[in-house]
Amino acid sequence: MDDIRLLKSTKKYNNLRKNLFFQRDLLQKVSIQITRTLSTLPSLHLINLRFLLLISQSFKRRLPMDGSIVGLGWQSEAAPLVKNNKASDGITARLVVNENGYHEAQRLRYDAYLAAGYLQPREVKLFADSHDSRASSRSLVIYLGGQPAASVRVCLLDHSNSDEECGQLPASAMFKTEIETFLKQRANQGYGTNAVEITRLARSPVHAKNLALVLGLYHVAGYLILHFQADVIFAAVTKNHTTFYKRMGFREIAQPKDYPGLDVQTVLMGCLLEEHRGIPGRTLALKEMSLSDDTYLGLIAGERVPVFDGDATSAPDLVVNRKRTESDHRLSS
Repeated sequence: MDDIRLLKSTKKYNNLRKNLFFQRDLLQKVSIQITRTLSTLPSLHLINLRFLLLISQSFKRRLPMDGSIVGLGWQSEAAPLVKNNKASDGITARLVVNENGYHEAQRLRYDAYLAAGYLQPREVKLFADSHDSRASSRSLVIYLGGQPAASVRVCLLDHSNSDEECGQLPASAMFKTEIETFLKQRANQGYGTNAVEITRLARSPVHAKNLALVLGLYHVAGYLILHFQADVIFAAVTKNHTTFYKRMGFREIAQPKDYPGLDVQTVLMGCLLEEHRGIPGRTLALKEMSLSDDTYLGLIAGERVPVFDGDATSAPDLVVNRKRTESDHRLSS
């Protein structure tokens, strides 16, 4: 009796195995037919072509050669996917040190403000102000693939300047009283009052959706803030961006006012150096950065330095304390 049962089980197994091999052969034949059909339809819409190719590739997958039905799975013969380039690939930064650099930064501002509706078109497609040429200001240009893509400027509140107006921050044109009151309160409490303003952040409309450029701007601007040995960071921010700044540790100091030269209102925001958090999970806090970082040393040397390592867009992969190579030096040429 046991022999009969074993014989029947063996026959069922063999029949099942034959069926599986038959299905495999049938699928391979269908795959060949689809491939031939595709070759005769050059005018197929791209989406349809990709759909049929996907079907063809699925039919090319083979069943396990042992006919096992335990843990049955498809084994793909399709070529491995090629990893797409990230938005941060090829992003570099350079300190503005000459007329060409200022021209790049001012053109980026003009294009960005025009696209945002902050100004009207004009013949000279540059946006400049008196702070650009001051020793108490430093500007950076961010490049994508070697082309100017974004820019930022950091200005120092220069108490040593004999010309009081020239020593002011750009935001002082709107918030002079509020800035002075804030710093006076800190001085009365025995805290440092060395203040800077992060300003003129601009990103080319061509790259309006490139988040990596924004990350790069804020990260590299941090080195300029450290360069000026700031205790307090001010920023004149549009109302819809205040939440973003609060995430970095900024607080609202004054209500919106009209921004000179632009059709927009801005809120005065401030951040203490020790409370700066960077863009959480994205860029470093200022306390995690140092003027001994090779990125900073490359910037002050006038070199164009990489902002990100490889294809990264997160804080652990930002280029910090990296050892520069000869190829990095050639970027500045």
